[in-house]
Amino acid sequence: MPMRSPYPDVDVPDVSLTEFLFGADVGNHAGATALVDGTTGDAMTFGRLHAAVEDVAAGLHARGVRTGDVIGLVGSNSPRWVLAFA
Repeated sequence: MPMRSPYPDVDVPDVSLTEFLFGADVGNHAGATALVDGTTGDAMTFGRLHAAVEDVAAGLHARGVRTGDVIGLVGSNSPRWVLAFA
């Protein structure tokens, strides 16, 4: 049985997650906190997150992963999982 939230629908823009997170210029908010690990308090800024996403993409590309490929990821629960989706 479907259930509806008592809150209004969320507007989901028609852009990639990377574009949504960083926009046209990450420099405008590079120093702002993007992720916080609730168990350790470790934080990552948008600037560092953007650089880490670029590093992951470059690493996967260097290993032959291309658009449309399917890969499996295994790891512990962590805010850094965002790197796999952005």
